[in-house]
Amino acid sequence: MSIIRFLSIFATGLMVGGMIAAWLLPTPQVQPISARSAREQSHQTGESWDPKLHKNHANSQWRAMGIRMAEQSPNKGLEKAAGILQLDDRREFLENFFRQWASKDPQAAYEALATMRPGSLKTDCLRALCSGWAQLDPSTAATWAKENLRGMEQSQAQIAIATEWAKADPSQAAAWLMAEPDSSSRQTALSQVLQNWVDQDATAAAEWVEQMPPSPQREAAMVQLAFEWSQQNPTQASEWIRLNSHTSYAGDMVSALMQGWVVDDPNAAAAWIEQLPAHLKEEALQGLAGSWTSENPAAAAQWLERLPEGSMRDQSIDSLMNVWASTDPSAAVTWALASPATEKQSQPLDQAIRIWAEKEPEKLQQWVDAQQDQQALDYLRRTAAETLAEKNPAIATNMAFAIKDRQTQEDVLLESIEKWREIDAAQANDWVKKNIQDPEWLNRLTPPDQP
Repeated sequence: MSIIRFLSIFATGLMVGGMIAAWLLPTPQVQPISARSAREQSHQTGESWDPKLHKNHANSQWRAMGIRMAEQSPNKGLEKAAGILQLDDRREFLENFFRQWASKDPQAAYEALATMRPGSLKTDCLRALCSGWAQLDPSTAATWAKENLRGMEQSQAQIAIATEWAKADPSQAAAWLMAEPDSSSRQTALSQVLQNWVDQDATAAAEWVEQMPPSPQREAAMVQLAFEWSQQNPTQASEWIRLNSHTSYAGDMVSALMQGWVVDDPNAAAAWIEQLPAHLKEEALQGLAGSWTSENPAAAAQWLERLPEGSMRDQSIDSLMNVWASTDPSAAVTWALASPATEKQSQPLDQAIRIWAEKEPEKLQQWVDAQQDQQALDYLRRTAAETLAEKNPAIATNMAFAIKDRQTQEDVLLESIEKWREIDAAQANDWVKKNIQDPEWLNRLTPPDQP
């Protein structure tokens, strides 16, 4: 039988209900700890005021107060909550209050929580309550949550209970989760369990996962463990994954490893990949390239230059340009312009220029104008002008006009001016009259309906 039953609590209802009513309609006489009062006090004392430090300090005060009142007098804690006007402060107080109360008396804590009106505050407090209950009796807490909660509340309770349970007994927490129906919340909870287990004893976590019967759940647990272990000790994780490289899901495990190892030591990850069987090597290289590009595109670019030519390197460079040009376009374009890895293909450079042109056309124009290599200048201006012609034809026209090669200049300039006329014919024609003196050119650039 569940420890919590939905009973009529007539005797205590009047007392708790009155407290909650006051809580939901707080009285204005109580002054909360607020950023404004702290700032004003600092001005009076002449001390500097840091809002971030103040917020952390205020949170720690409410956290400590919630724990203390749950231990000493829960009823007075409910009264105290009624006077906390700032929602964030009230949330901080109540989450810690219910977590601590439930670790001592979960039934009484839930009876008080049940009287709260639905909302995000109640949901957060319920999650904290389940976490505290799991400190006391995780198995009973898990049973109660399954029997009495539904939907999002049940999912969040499952995660909270599993996380707390894993701190004391990760093997029991994991066994409980694997007996539950598969769901996104179960996967999140399992991730928390494995993370705690890896912190305590990664080898034991691996042994537990390996003894599971063959199933999709076991495969998912293996991949999840690979990821969590790679966050803590990628060298150990890589050896475990190598021993399991014969499995059908080894590729997923390697990809999970790359996500963690690339943060710690991507060069070591690259060296390890060279020892993998051929059927895993290319996929692993792609995984490393993608993860490394997200973490440090400049370093990833240097590594890609050392890879042998082939489709894998070409695809990785394309992905690199997408990411790098979006965050640091000048560095991406500079690398693509000079790297031997892009000598035989213009696509990476074109891609980087186009992304930059759409993102910051004025800065691209300034950067191009500052380059010294004349041959590269013409190429950069042509590519940028072709990209900009659709949305920024004025800038495109000026860049095209600066191209030194006559034939390229004419072709790109004609296209840019045509696009400009579609948007603002008067401005485009005015530019032609002011800048084009050559009669032959002027004739070609004059609209058909003008003499």
